[in-house]
Amino acid sequence: MTKKILILLLLTSCLPYKKSVVETNNIPQIIFLTYSITKNNSGDIQTKLINKTITEGKLKNHFEKTELKSGDLVCKQLNTKSQIIQETNISNPLLKTIEYTTEIGMLTKKTLELDSITFTLRMFLEPNAKFIIIEEINHSNQILSKDTL
Repeated sequence: MTKKILILLLLTSCLPYKKSVVETNNIPQIIFLTYSITKNNSGDIQTKLINKTITEGKLKNHFEKTELKSGDLVCKQLNTKSQIIQETNISNPLLKTIEYTTEIGMLTKKTLELDSITFTLRMFLEPNAKFIIIEEINHSNQILSKDTL
């Protein structure tokens, strides 16, 4: 009896072995990036990645690129060779427009320039993206941060 069990174990252990691999490259993903942005007294801007969350899903709307102005930001996804594979425009997060009513009841807009703020960006995550950079649109197109995914 033990010989039969031993032969059965040997035969089943020699059966072809197939590894089960789940491919995540075919599943669309969204990345949520939370940044803090600060403007110092000399006018220089600094950004810092606070949080990064990657989740499965699709964005419902594909946002059209807006015309960039000085002070706006661009978030770019780069591959391992630092080639741009996707970019998203961000209106200057330090400029906030508010609407309010005056004492006589008229609706008025006012633009506030902030020294610092935290903002969140969501975008489709390209499967071969390895880096995220934030670039300020100005005369030098300065890179404010580069983070690894």
